[in-house]
Amino acid sequence: MAGNSGLSCGHKIDPQILKQDCYRQMNEEASELTCPICKTELSYPEVRNYVKLTSEEKRFFERKLDDNSHAKTACPGCHFFIEKADKNNMCVKCTVCSERTGRNYEFCFQCLREWRGPRPRSDRCDNPGCPKLLEVLNCRIITLTNVQGAQCPELRACPSCGSVNGHNGKACKHINCTSCQRQFCFICVKPCPSGCSSGPYVICPTGVAPKEESIKYMK
Repeated sequence: MAGNSGLSCGHKIDPQILKQDCYRQMNEEASELTCPICKTELSYPEVRNYVKLTSEEKRFFERKLDDNSHAKTACPGCHFFIEKADKNNMCVKCTVCSERTGRNYEFCFQCLREWRGPRPRSDRCDNPGCPKLLEVLNCRIITLTNVQGAQCPELRACPSCGSVNGHNGKACKHINCTSCQRQFCFICVKPCPSGCSSGPYVICPTGVAPKEESIKYMK
């Protein structure tokens, strides 16, 4: 199906708008995709062909939809997997940590830090930087013209401190984090040179890392 021939529900939507709305749906733990106009369920193959997903985007969509069908994540306190029962609440309680600490232990399903702020909330907690993950997940794919034409997300979270950094597509793949000043690779998202030892203008041997689905914040 071409992007301008319309969806099975009858609506014609700009492919980029549909793609961004699908990202929004998946970020809200949807395991099925729907038309943003009439809410009719759309099959993944239909969406994939309509918006012309790249190989990297296909991997992300398939993994995210599979993860959402289970809606589980590892508790940052005890690392036991916990199911998120309420899709409209990012606040998740861990009974294991609550019993161990003698107090209610709740964490954010999005940024995986101990919950701060009022609850329930469907968008974020009050920890600094929590909504940054949505920016990373929803960012566009760019081409690094000086790195053998490699394509990667426009935004990356620093592997050392978690700050979100952008790329103009023109420089090399090694950048210094704007917050902690540590250098990392924008292609494989590994520290330099300990994690990424390849040249600044060549594609990493491990390939392009997908968009981060969680952000590691510096304590």
